[in-house]
Amino acid sequence: MSDRLDYPAFYELVTELVSSSATSTLFGRTDTNHSVIIGLDGGTIVCVRCGPKRGLAAIHALRSMQWGTFRVDDALVELSSPTLPPTAELVAALHPGATVFEDTPGDDSADPAQQSDNHSAEAKLLCDLLSRYVGPVAPVLCSEEIKAVGGLDHLGKLDLVLGKLAREIDDAGEASEFVLLAQRELAHRFAPPPSTGPADTVTPPSKALLDPTQAAKDLCGLVSDYLGPVAEILCQEKIAEVGGLNGRHELDSVIRHLAREIDEQREAEQFLSRARAHFAAAMT
Repeated sequence: MSDRLDYPAFYELVTELVSSSATSTLFGRTDTNHSVIIGLDGGTIVCVRCGPKRGLAAIHALRSMQWGTFRVDDALVELSSPTLPPTAELVAALHPGATVFEDTPGDDSADPAQQSDNHSAEAKLLCDLLSRYVGPVAPVLCSEEIKAVGGLDHLGKLDLVLGKLAREIDDAGEASEFVLLAQRELAHRFAPPPSTGPADTVTPPSKALLDPTQAAKDLCGLVSDYLGPVAEILCQEKIAEVGGLNGRHELDSVIRHLAREIDEQREAEQFLSRARAHFAAAMT
């Protein structure tokens, strides 16, 4: 069962788990609809995620949260995470009275059209599309996500970026509209994702009609190759968020959101390629 907590109450929950030497996983959803996962092993924080952010960057993202809904599972879910500082430092950084630190400065805030990216025109168009929904912050968001995937040089990377940027749009309908519009304007400009080996060979369903129950089972099975035991939990959460796998738009949205949960970029691209191949008949 999930509890709605404001930020101070969330902080108290984290410190309680640390002080009690808990081995557990804290799952949550912020008021801005970003997923939260904090893993503790014997009271030591071993994983911190907030939306697309990991490690210290996730701490900064969490500090902007007003409230969220949280639940604690009495087991540690194994997820990869950047090297973290000692738990005491993380707890101190999370304290409501602590100074909010900024992300490491760099060139991420540059307009994506000015980046040394082979698809600068496409990056600028993507930024222009996003600005319709999020306003002046669009260049910063686009630049961060494009840099995170190493530039827009094939369709798989565009898919990852679209999934991440859509999460920055508060209204679910507008987020879906943005993704569909960006796909229509940009997808034909990119080459397909590079082959990743035998794992990409998947037999698609024999009929185009989508069976929600079977589709959910297949999708959870696919993503479990990359996320392990947490796959079913995340898969069901994403499906519930879109109201079920009742059509190709909902299916595509869940696939994109699940890809964001895979830390390794190459594996995320591989998952996107496999999932789309598997559900090709239902998504046309």
